[in-house]
Amino acid sequence: MKTLNFLLAIFAFALLVSTSGCDEEGCTDSKALNQDFTADKDNGSCTYSTAVFYGSIPSPFPPVTVTVNGSTVGTISAYYPSGPGNCSVPGVATFQFDNGEKVDWVVTDAIGNIFSGTLEPNSFSDCLKVRVY
Repeated sequence: MKTLNFLLAIFAFALLVSTSGCDEEGCTDSKALNQDFTADKDNGSCTYSTAVFYGSIPSPFPPVTVTVNGSTVGTISAYYPSGPGNCSVPGVATFQFDNGEKVDWVVTDAIGNIFSGTLEPNSFSDCLKVRVY
């Protein structure tokens, strides 16, 4: 009987060792909204913040062109003195991050004023509100 218990213990240990090395797949990026802390291997399922660019001064508005990494993402055609209440208000320009990398943004108004900065997604906020002026 002791031999059987010993063999069962060895079998259980071998089974445990063989299954504990499996990679848990999920989102491993710390800047993603859905980071899976138990994942060992990234499976491409990460989702990231959206940047919402808005203006708070009525003049010289509109329009204001917003570019991210050299590509135009939209225009700001309205202003929000206290900031937009949510991320889907009209008249703002939006950019959806597709990875955790930083982006450079530039805003140019109708009379040539330029505002710029760098932004990266934030795992604690699905909507990043960026006041340009």
